[in-house]
Amino acid sequence: MKTRMELPTLAACLLGALSTTALAAAPASQLTGWAMIASTYLHPGPVSGQFGISGNGVAGPFAGQPIPGFSGMLPSVNAGSFYGLPDNGFGAQGNSADFVIGYYQVTPSFKISGDGTTTPGSVAVNSFTPFSDPNGYLSAGNFINNGPVYNRSTYYPNSAIAVDASIKTGKLLTGADFDVESFARLNDGSFWVGEEFGPYLLHFNAQGQLLGAPVPHPVLRAPQNPQGGANLPSSRGFEAMSRNADGSRLYVTTEASINSQPDKRLLEVYEFNTVSRQYTGVNFTYAKDSSDFITGSANNT
Repeated sequence: MKTRMELPTLAACLLGALSTTALAAAPASQLTGWAMIASTYLHPGPVSGQFGISGNGVAGPFAGQPIPGFSGMLPSVNAGSFYGLPDNGFGAQGNSADFVIGYYQVTPSFKISGDGTTTPGSVAVNSFTPFSDPNGYLSAGNFINNGPVYNRSTYYPNSAIAVDASIKTGKLLTGADFDVESFARLNDGSFWVGEEFGPYLLHFNAQGQLLGAPVPHPVLRAPQNPQGGANLPSSRGFEAMSRNADGSRLYVTTEASINSQPDKRLLEVYEFNTVSRQYTGVNFTYAKDSSDFITGSANNT
């Protein structure tokens, strides 16, 4: 079943229902505070960035794990703190085999408007939870070309550099395994994560352990999918995810249209049942204002 959502039309209807006074009184959205993690920050972990990495004034290899940015953020269980999800690390499957994927808990100290500062506030990095596959759901290699990094040979792919022992013994997942982009936290504390190499949906417990095999989409295929038949552009998988109130449904969408879609403004939003671990077949079509726009995130409000 498919439902078409024309958000500009919906917005026009809503605006038409508001009085001129109400519209005039509505405050404009504006930046009120900012905080930043330094590009030189390194979290304890395996040496990373060993495959020609440089940018923002820093260059690999790094004696630890940098935080290149957060593709997804959620409020954490602690007030004022957030869960942050970096993507696959260094921007490509081929250069991110030594980047451990997972989620951070961070607490920003925002510098607020009007305090006269031109510098951002600080961010306390409270913890990092790596994603891992202790039960070996990925070891067969059905979901990742040549299998996960932890289960390959002694060396990182296409290199003579030995895989870090902690990746192999901990069965840690890396940016060569999945390009994680979006996530939702369920009421039991577990996380569903959307990624771009399948694209797959991944279910992890609060300790970052994979709880089952990756769930492929019945139709969508990325160029990195070992099953072949790619019908999505590279790096255009599940960029956005939200959930319903009780967590029984997820709503995921890709960053760009499927290759065969002639109108590149149109994106499909796919409904997923977290209990049965299956797509429901209910899809929504979202029309962007321009084909030049991409979907960056989705949040529950």
